[in-house]
Parts: sequence; C-alpha cells; structure tokens
Amino acid sequence: MDHSSGRGAPKQEGARAARARRARDYILEHSAAAIDITMLAQALGISIRTLQDDFHHEFGMSPREFILQSRLERARALLLDPNNTMSVTTIALAAGFRDLSHFAAKYQRKYGELPSATLRRPKE
Repeated sequence: MDHSSGRGAPKQEGARAARARRARDYILEHSAAAIDITMLAQALGISIRTLQDDFHHEFGMSPREFILQSRLERARALLLDPNNTMSVTTIALAAGFRDLSHFAAKYQRKYGELPSATLRRPKE
C-alpha cells in the first residue's frame, strides 16, 4: 500500500489543530489556576506527548511556555490598567503565579523592567 500520497494528512492536521486549540482555550480560561499538564492531557483524552507535539506544531511553543506567556500578559495588562488599585503581589497571584520572585524574574526577562516599575509608570 502506498502511503506517500498524503491522503488523510489534511484530516490529521485538522484534528491536531483542533486538539491544540482546545488545549489553548482551556489554558486561557484557567490560566490563574494551577494547570497540570497531565490533567490537561487527560481532560482532552490524549497523551502528554500528543498534547506537547500538537501544541508545539500549532503554536510554536510548549503548553507550559504558553501558560507562562498567558500569565505574564495577564499580569502586564493589570499592571498597565489605569483603573487598577491592586498591588504587584495581588496582580501576580491573580495572574496565576504562586512564587513572586519567579514572577518578577520572568516578567523582567520578557518586558525589560520589574513589575513594580510598570505599576509606577504613568497611565493614560
């Protein structure tokens, strides 16, 4: 049997993309909570390896990297919100970080400044 024709590949790619999008949507909806990759894979009915492969193929990063990125983006949006009255600690916790030094280090690496500097920045 000739498997080189590629028949079935579009269906497989579609399924891969759908699984990755379901994982992404779950992460975005639960980013402030502790997300366990094993439980995520189980909830989607796939193996951890399939989750990682599908996610990386679709988004160019691992689910863990996406979780971190989502949490950092959420924290930054809160820090820059002109109506924000929360402290950096409260924002970090609201964004899903449990270790404040880890949050500050990752935030500074991504945005080039500490979260406290972002919070102090004049808001428009």
